[in-house]
Amino acid sequence: MKYDRRLPRTTIPPVSPPHLSMHLREHPGESAYELEQMALAAAYEIEDLAQVALVTQWIDVELAGPHLPGTRVSLPIGPVLNGAAVTVHWEEPGQSSVALTPSQYQLRGGMRPYLRLIDDGQLPKALQVGSTTLLIAYEAGFGPDAMTVPADLQHAILDQAASAYDQRGVAEPGDGTWRSPHAARIIGKYRGVRA
Repeated sequence: MKYDRRLPRTTIPPVSPPHLSMHLREHPGESAYELEQMALAAAYEIEDLAQVALVTQWIDVELAGPHLPGTRVSLPIGPVLNGAAVTVHWEEPGQSSVALTPSQYQLRGGMRPYLRLIDDGQLPKALQVGSTTLLIAYEAGFGPDAMTVPADLQHAILDQAASAYDQRGVAEPGDGTWRSPHAARIIGKYRGVRA
């Protein structure tokens, strides 16, 4: 399975600026822009590690066949809210993609979303051949802005940004030494084990 978050990602940190300044123990003269960038970097890292979309964004999934009716396709990023938009296409090598109708699939939302193909008598037989690709595009996220992000994830972002702020110049981002243990525990709560 291959998936991508559609760009651009949010450019507004999913935490409020006053909470960010207070949590980072901001000193007079610190750049608000630099602090926002640390919060954004923390939010992106938490999204990637927890396999969530903090604010609403589109996720594109490509899945190689075969695709049998009734098969459950776990979607890589949650949550998917009720009524979220989804499109499903399939394509054969060298052919243009063909849309499936909503009667040919079922989307189950929540933190561990999945899609199930339904054989309504019109489901293309070519989908059951290994050379087809299923293309799924769906909306994931807790909502449109920072107010919809759960409080524990907001706190994880603040803690991760504070850890990066305190370690700047000492450790390199991504080497694991600047990850907040509190954020790691919250990330673990959201990250699921998928079969």
